[in-house]
Amino acid sequence: MTLKPVFVCNSGESLLTAALAHDGLALLPLWWVKDELASSTLVEVPVDQTISNRPHAELDTFILYQQAKYQIPKIKHCVDFILQHLG
Repeated sequence: MTLKPVFVCNSGESLLTAALAHDGLALLPLWWVKDELASSTLVEVPVDQTISNRPHAELDTFILYQQAKYQIPKIKHCVDFILQHLG
């Protein structure tokens, strides 16, 4: 399936706001929208394949951390280890 996204951003809040405004579908983690799903403000659209706007979605790995906390040794070691072995 080829997707042509019309709105791509790295803000979950912005994606959720757009979905709540009926501006299309959003790819969000279930834990993020559990209250909206429970209240039927949002509905889940089941799919039987990987959906992504990247050519190799199954290979994506993301590390999310606060830049200031990167200086904490255990966080720096963890990020460095992941980058060394998966980068």
